[in-house]
Amino acid sequence: MSNDPQNLYTARQSQAIDAKALELMHLTGFELMQKAGQKLFDDLKTLIQDHQRIAIFCGPGNNGGDGLVCAALAKKKGYQVEVFFTDKPNYKNQALQAYELAQEHQVSLHDQLPDNVIQFDVVVDALFGSGLNRPIETPYKKAIDLINSSKLPVLSADIPSGLCSDTGSILGSVVTAHHTSVFVCLKQGLFTGSGPDHSGQIHFHSLDVPKDAFNQTPTSTQLLNQSDLHNKLKRNQNTHKGTYGHSLLIGGFEGMMGAILIAARACLRAGSGLVTVATSSGHQNVLTTAQPEVLTASAANQKLMQSKMQDCQVIAIGPGLDTEEDSQEILLETIQTHKPLVVDADGLNLLAKNPQKKSNWILSPHPKEAARLLKTTSQKIQSNRFEAARELQSQYGGVIILKGCGTLICDSKQNIFVSPYGNPYMATGGMGDALTGILTALLAQGFEQDEAAKLAVLWHGITADKLFAKQHQTILATDLIENLRMDE
Repeated sequence: MSNDPQNLYTARQSQAIDAKALELMHLTGFELMQKAGQKLFDDLKTLIQDHQRIAIFCGPGNNGGDGLVCAALAKKKGYQVEVFFTDKPNYKNQALQAYELAQEHQVSLHDQLPDNVIQFDVVVDALFGSGLNRPIETPYKKAIDLINSSKLPVLSADIPSGLCSDTGSILGSVVTAHHTSVFVCLKQGLFTGSGPDHSGQIHFHSLDVPKDAFNQTPTSTQLLNQSDLHNKLKRNQNTHKGTYGHSLLIGGFEGMMGAILIAARACLRAGSGLVTVATSSGHQNVLTTAQPEVLTASAANQKLMQSKMQDCQVIAIGPGLDTEEDSQEILLETIQTHKPLVVDADGLNLLAKNPQKKSNWILSPHPKEAARLLKTTSQKIQSNRFEAARELQSQYGGVIILKGCGTLICDSKQNIFVSPYGNPYMATGGMGDALTGILTALLAQGFEQDEAAKLAVLWHGITADKLFAKQHQTILATDLIENLRMDE
């Protein structure tokens, strides 16, 4: 995706851009549809060989029209192609023109679904586009079931049918595509929630829409790009450990020392000049043995804690903190500081019990923690991650990192950045603690909150992707930490 536009759009925004494009390009709706159908066919040709058979499932709207244009082009080039509808189609406007084009090219058009598609070699999904905003119902559910059960390569037009283009949630039933041809602008639901699991490889086509078509439809949602990380971590020669900040991490109470150790190691490896861990007094010697570079302090020593908070540049609290009353008091005292803060794990669970709004922190909840913070369910969070991230930022302030598939960053101005990096093999204990350490280190080195959040998520996800590409096994937090590279 590095050469693609990085702005992401909702369905309504996409429709507005399409309308403006027609005006600026002096095109009819059918001419723009022909452009989309051509690109869909171009992508299809990379999946098939001569004489192979193509099944195209077309829906009742313009997405079906894209599929019909593709069918006509395939027929013209000598491919064996058949189009299936759930019922006798009743097209209008440009979609009707596409239907008539398919008829002119003598494409086999069927007014009912087949029993199966085992006789075909590839399937094109052109049932529903980005405008779908209601649950899939019969008979379209049957069509989706046929596509998914075929085990054939599947190419979706613009977005997999049944995937909400605004949220990345599933609208009852969804096509699992191997490839998706995306037209004019990238839809934000492709990159978070269930989007990545169902979109496969994304092929973006601008259809030559001019930049001016986007001017009246601004978006506050962008895709993070690997290039944003390049050259940000380089250091000057004439420096010392004091140049890179002193980080204070609070947590690792009884039975949970591993969490704070992981966070501390990540903080060191990500470049914090000094790292102090405030933890249970019984854990101090063990932590020093496990990581000699870490300084330690007893979290129970209030006077010492106040001194450490004054000495440091940034504070992180939460990994292995527990949710007891003493921890609540430590959290409340910690968040009174005006220094940059990172709050994660049990720090978030404690915050949910006593909500406050601050401008100087980064909160990094996973969906379950986000649900506690917003007094709702994790299912509700996942149904619209964009809305949840903005609501968290509105209620709690600062910067929000909503972790999960397609991690979202909602910055202090409520712009959202979506990470396309990371993989399911990161789903292991301690991975969030590692992110906390990286975040803390970047803040200690002087990065502003918004920038630190983006860089940390990028560095975390890209490192994990490189690791999986190399070793093809579950990634441990300690694996990731040891592979953080300053030349990313």
